[in-house]
Amino acid sequence: MVVKIPRGCEICLRGAKLVLFVTGVCDKSCYYCPLSERRRGIDAVFADEVEVEKDLEVILEARAIDAEGTGVTGGDPILRMQRVIKYVRMLKGFFGEDHHVHLYTNGRHVTREVLLRLKEAGVDELRFHPERKDWPKIAMAKDAGFVAGAEMPAIPGEGKPLRELVEYLSGIGADFLNLNQLEFCSQNAHQMKQRGFVLEKGGMVSVEGSMET
Repeated sequence: MVVKIPRGCEICLRGAKLVLFVTGVCDKSCYYCPLSERRRGIDAVFADEVEVEKDLEVILEARAIDAEGTGVTGGDPILRMQRVIKYVRMLKGFFGEDHHVHLYTNGRHVTREVLLRLKEAGVDELRFHPERKDWPKIAMAKDAGFVAGAEMPAIPGEGKPLRELVEYLSGIGADFLNLNQLEFCSQNAHQMKQRGFVLEKGGMVSVEGSMET
């Protein structure tokens, strides 16, 4: 079996993806969220580190870094669907259909209608960070023709639910599972410490036990 990383990751690894942060608004409260105070809960748009005031700034930033694609992130972008659709159409219109677009969502507000609208706009790949009750949204995305999978933190002590997610993803023919090492940052450090997490020995930000998980 040939194991391949998602197309969106391939482009990111080359430094050729624009990170389009469409909103800091999200109706989940993940204790490990790394968003800064400048972005968390704030309904603002950033193209990489540039706060966007005019739509043209998105195109200019993408051109400046020779972007081959865009990662749409937040917050939960689905909460600002019109904004997402506008930017995806604009980017695809300017750079062409080969400009790869992936989008992150927790899946809470994903419906068949939402998937249809995203597909029509030109989104290529969906990455879900779902609660268990929203796992079926990944299957819905596959049925709608998306490259789709999950992206989750490897939280120490939560190996069992991760294994169950792996089994579910395998069963529906999902395209990938990205596991991220859990990390401390200034925004989440207090809540992480409250839950008993500590730094990995010799590490700068990694949580002890996350790699093993």
